Order: sequence, then C-alpha cells, then structure tokens
Amino acid sequence: MLLQNRVGHEAWGRYAALTALAMSLTVLTDFGVNQYTTKSLAADAGKFKAWFPDLLGFKAVLLFIYPIVLIGAGASLGYSWKELGWLTLIAFSWSIMQWVQFLRTSYQAFQHLKIDGWASVTDKIVLILFSIGFLISGSAELSPFLYLLALSSIITLFIFMGITLRTYGKLRLQFNWVFIKRILKLSFPFALISIVYAVHDKIDKIMIDGIRGAEQTGLYSAASRWIDALMMYIWIIMGIYYARFARNFRDKIQQAKLLEAGQLLGALPMILAMGILLFFGEEITSRVFTRSSPFEIQEIQASLNWLAAATLINSTFVIYSTQLTAIGYEGPVTRMVGLSILFKIIFNFILIPYLGAEAAAMATFITYVLLSAGYVALSQTKTKVQIPYPQLLRLLFLTVLFIPALGICKYFLRAEIAMGLGILIYLGLGSLLGLISVSKIKGLLQ
Repeated sequence: MLLQNRVGHEAWGRYAALTALAMSLTVLTDFGVNQYTTKSLAADAGKFKAWFPDLLGFKAVLLFIYPIVLIGAGASLGYSWKELGWLTLIAFSWSIMQWVQFLRTSYQAFQHLKIDGWASVTDKIVLILFSIGFLISGSAELSPFLYLLALSSIITLFIFMGITLRTYGKLRLQFNWVFIKRILKLSFPFALISIVYAVHDKIDKIMIDGIRGAEQTGLYSAASRWIDALMMYIWIIMGIYYARFARNFRDKIQQAKLLEAGQLLGALPMILAMGILLFFGEEITSRVFTRSSPFEIQEIQASLNWLAAATLINSTFVIYSTQLTAIGYEGPVTRMVGLSILFKIIFNFILIPYLGAEAAAMATFITYVLLSAGYVALSQTKTKVQIPYPQLLRLLFLTVLFIPALGICKYFLRAEIAMGLGILIYLGLGSLLGLISVSKIKGLLQ
C-alpha cells in the first residue's frame, strides 16, 4: 500500500489490471495438476517418487508457454509496449511462484505444515524487505518494483527447492508425455475449477480498467489489498484442510469435524477484521495513502465496506467448497462459480459506468452470498455430512452483537481506545458463546 501511495493510483491500477489478467490465465501454469497432486499424494504417499520428476519436467515446459500466451493476450487488449514490458516481468514472477506452489503440494499432502506456512509467505517477506529499500530510494517508478518482484520469486524458489531436496532426497527432472497426458486427463476437473475461481476473483479489476480506466482500478485495488492480506491466512488454512478432506473422503464423521473446525478457523478472525475495517478502515487508509484526496479515501472505503462483508461470508463458508472439491464434487462447484462469473460480468457491465469501483465490490458481496448458500446446499445434498448449524448460529450471534458494540465504542471514544475495547468485547462475547477458549484453540491447531 505504501508503494501504491508512492507511485500513484493510476500506475498501480494498471499494474493491478495486468496482474489480474496474469492470474486469470494461471491455469496455463498448472492445468489443475497442483490440486490433483495434493489430493492423490494425501491418499497414497507412495506416488511421490514416481510422479514428481515428470511433473517437475512438465512445470518447466509451462514456464515458457505461459509468458508467451499472456503477453499475446496483453497485446490483443491494446496495452502499450511499456505495459507489455511490465506484463513480461509479472508473467515471469508468476511462473516462478507456480513452481513453488507445486512444491507445496507435497508439503500439504504430507502435512508438513510449518514448511507449507513458510512457503506461502516467504516471497512476500522477501518482497517487503526489497520494497523498504525501494521506498528509501525515493523512486516513484513502477518498473524497479517489478524487477524486485521477479527477484523475490527467484529467491523463494531456490530456498524451497533446496528444502524439498533436503526433505525428500534427490529428484530427477524428466518428461514422459504418456504419463503427463494421463495426469492431464485426471486433473482436467481441477483445471476447470482453477479457471473459474481465478476469473471470478480477478474479472473485476480487468472490467474496471476497461470501462473506467486505471485510476478507478487503483482505488479498487487499494481496498482489495486489505482483503488480499486477510485471504492469505484463509488459503493457508484451506490448503491444509483440502488434504485432510482428501485423506478422509470416506469418513463422514471425520468430515463433519473438519467442517466445524475449518469453519471456526475461517470465521473467527474475519469477524474481528470486518469490524475493524468497517469502523476504522477510513482512518487507517488515510494514514497510509497520504497523497490521496478525501474523495479518493471515501471511494476506497465505500468499496472496502462491501469487500469486508464479502470476505467474512467467503471465509465462513469456503470450507464447504474445499470439502466438495477434495472428495470429488468439482463439477457442481465449477458450474456454480461459472454462473457467478456470468452474474458478475452483467452486473459490472451495467453499473461500473455509474458507480465505478464500488459496483464491483457490491457484485463481489452478492456473488459470495449466493455461492456460500450453494456450497452449503451442495454439501448437505451430495455428501450427507452433518452441517454444524449450531456453530453457525453462534457465529451469527457473535457478529450481530460485536459489530454494533464496536460502532458504539467508535462513536463515544477515541479510535485507539475504541479499538482496544472492541477487541476485549469480541473476546468476551466469543468466550460467552463458547467459540473462543484455550482448549478449543488447542484442538483447532492439532
């Protein structure tokens, strides 16, 4: 966010749109292999030595194919030579990080949780360190940051390639097309779901950039970066639970326990985060984006309100889609998300010209509400696993009681005192409702 404050909303908005385009085409770096590998290794660890060399070779080929296709897509959309240069660096960085994502499949499948946790954040930590230097240098150009982004990806790959070799021993790089073709057929459902999820999450920025321009995209990106930071935690948790569901796909009792635990881990931090973003987001944003006008800060907060609520909904119910995709119901989930994309495109096409970035945030909230209801309905009808409705009701009570209480604190007290008191109220209400306790936290972390 400090980088966006330095380079400006317009430049950062164009970078956000290019990154969204890159992420929308990430299926070309994976073809569903990552998810299928995690699921397969969780069920049968013996496949690791037989599969990994060929899959590493396949990933090496994709390192070259993906950037070429992505740059061609950027050129067809009319981006300038300078912007295509940015897109090349983004494509290179994303290709490298997809190798890291593939290495993580083994960590998740074999439940090497500490290694997986570090693998999910190391590139961000390295980039933060580089970014501090970038800010100190006083540069206001985006290009040096993109070179640092590429360098952080390379460093992360070297670190975790080394850890993988040390953990599992020497791995040969090979390419058996017959084997790869068989894996691609089996991973095809995961490729489809990767496409629809990527497009669902990133189509907003592409459409805002195309309809209202880079500055509005930058304002939307300023709001969504808070959400991206929060969702890093959710995707770490869901990666762990995906492997656990795959390992227990025949055990409905264990699946019910996983649903309850995953739902609690997803929802609890987000209830607190949503309250803080709703009532203190504008003040925090104004301190970060010191070069933005009051009108721009208000626009960012308008989008943030919708996105915070959407994130709470998604974090509470994403465990159901994790369950469904892990145990073989990728098809229904893919179709639901596909319909959600269609709704988003229509909604955005109609309202972005009038409401700008806020329209996209509204569409995100509505689609997550509809998707969440669909996930629960599918889980109940397809898997027959018990839904933790009592816990859902307690989480609803916590939200309904905490959010107004935090608003009252904000109205009568200074921001710092109100936030501190609000956190204490949150912990107290969570304890009274039986959602927060030392024993429960220990149980969730096992």
